[in-house]
Amino acid sequence: ARGAAAPAATPSPAEAATPRRPAANANASTAKRILRRVPGAQRLRARWWQMQDRSVASRTADIRTAVQAVTDRTSDLAHVATALDDERARRDELTQRLTADQAARDKALEERLDGLDRRLAVTAVAEEVRQLVAEARQVTADHLVRHSVEPYGIREAGFAIEDVAGIGKALGASDLDATGDQYADFLATFRGPYDRVLQLMEVYGPLLKGHGPLLDIGSGRGELLEVAERAGIEASGIDLDVELVRQSVERGRTAVVGDGIEALREAAEASLGAVSAIHVVEHLAVDDLEAFFRQAQRALRPGGLLLSETINPHEVSAASTFWVDPTHRGPVFPEVALALALSTGFRSAHVFAPDGTGDWEHDRSRSTRYALVARR
Repeated sequence: ARGAAAPAATPSPAEAATPRRPAANANASTAKRILRRVPGAQRLRARWWQMQDRSVASRTADIRTAVQAVTDRTSDLAHVATALDDERARRDELTQRLTADQAARDKALEERLDGLDRRLAVTAVAEEVRQLVAEARQVTADHLVRHSVEPYGIREAGFAIEDVAGIGKALGASDLDATGDQYADFLATFRGPYDRVLQLMEVYGPLLKGHGPLLDIGSGRGELLEVAERAGIEASGIDLDVELVRQSVERGRTAVVGDGIEALREAAEASLGAVSAIHVVEHLAVDDLEAFFRQAQRALRPGGLLLSETINPHEVSAASTFWVDPTHRGPVFPEVALALALSTGFRSAHVFAPDGTGDWEHDRSRSTRYALVARR
């Protein structure tokens, strides 16, 4: 309506947002205006504040000193912390360098060890090769010695390489001792002297002990007869060669001239404790060889022993020189001797090398002689 009072004005947003000054602010402004108008009031005010500062300063000196000390200590600690950080950084850097250096040294050492292992391996192989070469040379030397076809006894008997006018260097001899009996002289040359053969026969002494009486077929000069007598058994021999029997009797042995197989036929059944034949079977024809085994088995008593030694044709040098003796009929292989003994009724039969190692598989191709032992 026209006569109504006007409404109150609404404050603007800016005016509404502006805070009103508190009364204290207004009073302070008033005090300042009064001080400016009173002479000396400003000086008094400054003086009053100086007094206040001195009073506060005197009362807070210890605090400010302590604060300063703490500040200084904090500064020192900060320097120490910085130094520690620097030292830690240097330590880490040194550790990294040492780790890297150690890794490099480990790698270098590993490479050197690998190289040393390779050198040692090469050295070991080289040493093994040297040993194999040495063994091969020794085997070759042994092979050449064992497989030499030079018969035993030619040098011992006086055969030698001589420079003969009109011939040159030739194998021969002059003015050798002889008995006049060709086979006895032949035996002395290619079998060797009595003492040598006696030593070869000594291995049979323990086998013959307790197996008397012994009949030695082809007793020759009586070497095995002497071994048998030393073993404490009665022994007699028989041989076709008159001169050999004479030498045997001259040495005190019991021997006669005659055919050994016939002597076995004439012997009473189961009357002998042992029958021996040393390098005899290679002289026999097949019929006589069979008869020898058959008649020996008949003449031996139960538990009696047949002993036969002959050349081992499995050994190359022995096989090569087998035919040096022109009275040889043929070699008797050890397997054949075993078969003959067993087929004629012997309870057991075995072959071995009397001068071997005791291992037939080893001695089979290395020993020049073998022995057969058959038991009735």
